[in-house]
Amino acid sequence: QELSALNERDLINEGPLAEQFIAQHLAYRQKGKGAPELHYWLRESKSQNAEIDFLITQGKQVIPIEVKSGKEAGVPDGLKAFVRRNKQARLVMITHEAAADHVERISLEDFLVETKI
Repeated sequence: QELSALNERDLINEGPLAEQFIAQHLAYRQKGKGAPELHYWLRESKSQNAEIDFLITQGKQVIPIEVKSGKEAGVPDGLKAFVRRNKQARLVMITHEAAADHVERISLEDFLVETKI
């Protein structure tokens, strides 16, 4: 069964599974050219916390990556908060749904075939 064909109840555990899958691929994207590194971002505040699933680097650029397996709409709070502090950041969402214009979207299915980050 295709992941996108599952209903909301079937997807209850898909978020952590999708994040774990992406984490494994991101950690080993260098293919033995160094120790794997994965980072996340958390902004704690009194009113609302914001987090980003993964931060990776390409050269001097820090790329925030948010993984969404469900049908959430819009840009997650973590990406919004991160871009407020880093105006030129390349924002990436790995998701089934369409992303906002300023966010690069990679489908979970495409990521399974070829890592495009």
